[in-house]
Amino acid sequence: MPLPLGYKHSPDTLTKMSEAQRRPDVRSRKSEAMKRVYQSTEARERTRLSSTGRHHSSETRERLSIARRSRGVAPPVTAMTRAKMSARRKGVNKSALTRLRISAGRRKLYAERPDILARQVETALAASLSKRGRRYQYLSAQGEHLSFRSSWELEFAQAMDHCGAQWGYETDRLLLSDGTVYVPDFKIPKWGFYVEIKGRPYPKGMHKIELARQAGHAIVVLDRARLTALIAFLMTRKKEVH
Repeated sequence: MPLPLGYKHSPDTLTKMSEAQRRPDVRSRKSEAMKRVYQSTEARERTRLSSTGRHHSSETRERLSIARRSRGVAPPVTAMTRAKMSARRKGVNKSALTRLRISAGRRKLYAERPDILARQVETALAASLSKRGRRYQYLSAQGEHLSFRSSWELEFAQAMDHCGAQWGYETDRLLLSDGTVYVPDFKIPKWGFYVEIKGRPYPKGMHKIELARQAGHAIVVLDRARLTALIAFLMTRKKEVH
């Protein structure tokens, strides 16, 4: 018998229904049923088209967030799902409003869950000690104790010392026209230019280099191929480069 129009279940009934839906056997049956439905390409395409362009309201997002936190942990994300998410985000710049929302959401989450903030801090510290955050120590021919960010910088410094050239590491701070500061990797006084070693030409870093060049500073950017060729040349010029 259908329920009359406008009928509402009591809170106790709603609670019982919610608990029944969370039972493992019920969840398993629903999962199997959904798998059977979405075995067809047509069903998956209909769902995709129906959800395209639709967004949850702020109230719905808040209820979903509370529900996820109440379960203790977020549902696991498969490697395939992570790969798809990464592919969709690659090359897409977030708007200023989106970045503000993300920042506000993180601050709220960290205030409510200090344990998550602690885990984030631990992860960042671990990354700084990993290979990615590794520093390469070196005692130069001038007796300076230096700490390089990459092994490429270390190799270049060793080659410069090998041929007897004078050089400095991150000695100058160049004030740029946009108000930012650029610190070149190496200063070679006798060569009359700075040397910047870059594995990848990231837009932000290259923008600073272009501004420095516009200000009259001579800067040579070395990628791996050019750096290898220069080091090979320097290693054959024992004490001949000044």
